[in-house]
Amino acid sequence: DWSTAINSFNAAAAFDPAGNEFTVDEIRWDGDASSGAVAGTVSLVPAADGKGIQSVVFALENKPIVIDQPAFFEEPWTIDRSSVAGSYDAAGKSLSVSAFSADFFGVALSGGGSYSKSEKQSPAIKAELRLLGSLDPQTLLKFWPRKFVISARQFIATRMTKGKLSAVALSMNL
Repeated sequence: DWSTAINSFNAAAAFDPAGNEFTVDEIRWDGDASSGAVAGTVSLVPAADGKGIQSVVFALENKPIVIDQPAFFEEPWTIDRSSVAGSYDAAGKSLSVSAFSADFFGVALSGGGSYSKSEKQSPAIKAELRLLGSLDPQTLLKFWPRKFVISARQFIATRMTKGKLSAVALSMNL
């Protein structure tokens, strides 16, 4: 289990009932683990029977976001610019990200992916990500989670003192 305190939370949005859409002027938060603000649109798609919500469609962009998780990362991340578009299927308990981009540590990350929860088996996770720009080993270690593939992380920390990592593509289907 993981939890964190949210010290402040503010939201300003307008709802258009004809389009079932929120125009989010700003959602701003400040907490122990992160702080920042996002803006964009969130649309609600009604269920076919008219009872409840079938899905939530979103397109959001950020103002700078800071993620401060010392147990996971060597130093806080500042995400200067990011955007995400996708949908959440309420009945299927699945999240689909059709477009994602973020600029941090002097590089750009883009791609998409999905997450589907299952009652009887592990969640299905798919991702296609591309890293544009180049990273030296020290910068890579700043955002590599401390407890993720520890042996590879230690190899980079102890044996890769120089070099550049560029044109990285990640494809995952779990």
